[in-house]
Amino acid sequence: MLKRYFIFFVVLFVWKPLHAQHNKISHSVHFTGGTFILASQGFLHFEKLQERRVVHTFIQGGLGGGNAALFSGGSTWTFTFVGRTGLLTGKGSDHFEASVGACLIRTSENLLPAPALNIGYRYHHPDAHPIIRFGIGVPEGIYLGIGWRY
Repeated sequence: MLKRYFIFFVVLFVWKPLHAQHNKISHSVHFTGGTFILASQGFLHFEKLQERRVVHTFIQGGLGGGNAALFSGGSTWTFTFVGRTGLLTGKGSDHFEASVGACLIRTSENLLPAPALNIGYRYHHPDAHPIIRFGIGVPEGIYLGIGWRY
């Protein structure tokens, strides 16, 4: 019985990487500046994108900082760590992007967990390196971003 479980788990762990070899993997880094009514922050995001035929998926991590009175109750500097997973849809250069995750907002007094969500538009040509993004999200607010895919 133990031998069957072992074979099952070996096939399970090997199957997905073998099956995913036809998908293109790319990495990107982009800077995003966002503002909300009582907050303005800048973020540096690192992203791993798995390009598929119709819907692309990505995992993204970022570090940000800025003035965020919305989260701290007063005018103070905050640092934010963000982790998200999301998807891109669309053909050619124009893509709809949506992601969900979590963030930790560090103020001078405490550490606040919060959701990390965004919905927006992303322009990146499949054969080119520049990325342009804009949309609305938490914790960025209304954001505009530029980046480079490699």
